Amino acid sequence: MTRIPRIVRFGILFLLVLISLASCGGNDTEGNARATATPTCQPTYVYDQVQNQGEALDVVDFESAYNGTANKEIFTLSASHSASVSISTSDTKIEKFRAEVQAGIEASADAPLFNGAANLEVTAEAQADAIYESVHRVSNTVSKIQTSTTGSLIQLTIPPMSRGYGLYGAMVKITSGHLYSNNCGTPDDQGTISAIIPERFEWCTWTRGPNLFSDGGQGPCDVVAYNLG
Repeated sequence: MTRIPRIVRFGILFLLVLISLASCGGNDTEGNARATATPTCQPTYVYDQVQNQGEALDVVDFESAYNGTANKEIFTLSASHSASVSISTSDTKIEKFRAEVQAGIEASADAPLFNGAANLEVTAEAQADAIYESVHRVSNTVSKIQTSTTGSLIQLTIPPMSRGYGLYGAMVKITSGHLYSNNCGTPDDQGTISAIIPERFEWCTWTRGPNLFSDGGQGPCDVVAYNLG
């Protein structure tokens, strides 16, 4: 049996130790790289200089009924749509406007007209949070989101030979304010932003007949946007 010289065996052992140390050193480098990776900055927004612009209805449903009798009658209107209304914004002023029914049209398919337009966009979560927190500090009736279901009912007394109308939607608070973020390297200044913040779902109703709303059928409902699809 051939004997391996002692110095050779020690050399093999020394080589194995070096290989092991080199392997451990590589893992430490990778771990340090992971530990020192810079996380992406998440902007935190502020909504200040807030002004209250009032309330209006964000319409999600329209219903009507006709009383063709000689007596006033009670009718029940039922919402046939469901919807979720969340915080939405516009870089221009959000205007309230009145809903009305075209004069001279008595068909059951009558639909309300909205004298205006609202170009609203669903707001990014970080911006919506800033708007909600700022407005909620002065008005605890607002929510980040309001959701309705079908079947909400309301009773309406309609005079003889008249038609009753109902708009169903989220009552929203309208505000304007300065929206910006400074916590990341590059400031993000959105300027003056108008917003709607949902409060609750409710009906707005009115009637039109031979002796009512002779000016064309305008009702009492201030609306801001609508989705009757």
